[in-house]
Amino acid sequence: ITEPENGITYKQNSGRFPDKSNYNSYGIYLQDEFQVSKKALISGGVRYNLYQADYKFPASDFDFLIQEIYDQYFKAFSGNFGINYKFMPDVSIFGNISNAFRAPNLSDLAKLDESKGTILEIPNPDISPEKLISIETGLSVDFNNLSGSFTLYQSHITDLIASAPDKINGSDTISLYGVDYQIKSKQNLGEAIIRGCELFLNYSFSNRFTFHGNFSYTRGENTTLNEPAGGIPPFFGLLGINYHKPDYNLYFYTRFALKQDRLSADD
Repeated sequence: ITEPENGITYKQNSGRFPDKSNYNSYGIYLQDEFQVSKKALISGGVRYNLYQADYKFPASDFDFLIQEIYDQYFKAFSGNFGINYKFMPDVSIFGNISNAFRAPNLSDLAKLDESKGTILEIPNPDISPEKLISIETGLSVDFNNLSGSFTLYQSHITDLIASAPDKINGSDTISLYGVDYQIKSKQNLGEAIIRGCELFLNYSFSNRFTFHGNFSYTRGENTTLNEPAGGIPPFFGLLGINYHKPDYNLYFYTRFALKQDRLSADD
């Protein structure tokens, strides 16, 4: 832990996760697609997910943790259904609906460490998985020298996991090594809506040169806290040109991202 005032660093006897922690994930899935007509293709799938975390408290540096062994399981079914309809030989429209969940990882459950300056993040083994329902629709083209797609999507997240104020022995701050830290933990903070669009283009303007570009824009709202959702990237993308010959390729590209000023309180 580093004191912000003077830069002096104190070494902890333990890491940010309990020693001998384990985190395992398992899954089994079935997916298929059906050509229902010359123009329509239907796809679908189902998956069973199982995550298992085991860890033990306390970490040696902190005496406020209760001695306890945790062996937690998170499990759920998820699935998707989609359709692709080719209404012209080289042009298709598509749509998809899916559900998913994100199990708390070891950092969400058991992290105990300095975070973002004078914040001490403490464990919270009581959080639940995030759940998500997503819909998307779009248009794709595949001509002789031009291919690409444009996609619109919206996701509804419940039991959103984010960092929020917490307490130790009734206090929302703690003094460690001469520094006062604000106490936070990962918690389920309600619901969020994430909307966005993506554009992909691939254009061959000669036998040797191909232009490639992709662009992505995402906007997230935490509807419970009435603020921007955390961790949302700004508008970003890639522009590139590929020069290709039978024996080699040369690829020149640039990646870019604009400023992100829609930040959550935790950001």
